Amino acid sequence: APPALLFLDDFEDMAFTRATWGPAGAYSFAQGRSGGGIRVVQSAPGGSLLINASVDLAGAGGCTVAFSAHMRTEKVEADDDPRTGAALYLRIHSRGGPNEVHALPAAEGSRDWWNAGILIAVPAEAESADLYAGLEGSAGRVIIDNVRLEIVRTPADFPPPRDPAIPIDKA
Repeated sequence: APPALLFLDDFEDMAFTRATWGPAGAYSFAQGRSGGGIRVVQSAPGGSLLINASVDLAGAGGCTVAFSAHMRTEKVEADDDPRTGAALYLRIHSRGGPNEVHALPAAEGSRDWWNAGILIAVPAEAESADLYAGLEGSAGRVIIDNVRLEIVRTPADFPPPRDPAIPIDKA
């Protein structure tokens, strides 16, 4: 089955972006990798500035999703903590369960466009998710484009469990 798109913002539709991403004023529009993009600037060393968008995960429970974005960093100064720098992560909210956070390794320094991405197994009880992008515990600039969340594998794509009544011939 082809991937099912849960979320896409290529930052071409400014009204959609303003209605989707918050907090307002935490980002500005910039030239992205392919058209529009958004820029997050944090001038205080050790500070954080993250923007977020919410996504409905109804029907995605038990699936595998790909979370990705194009990113470009400019003079991102981070400390030795691998969680600091240009950040991209997903927080999944599940019925009656703890939230799960899935983060890509944070980037630092100046780096031209790259596609950052991660595969995530969505819990069966998942209801929604928050996408986060920006700068975590660091100063600098990050430009983000083409944020995507898509189902790449459904439970139906997995083989059925082995029938334990059928013996395994190890000879």
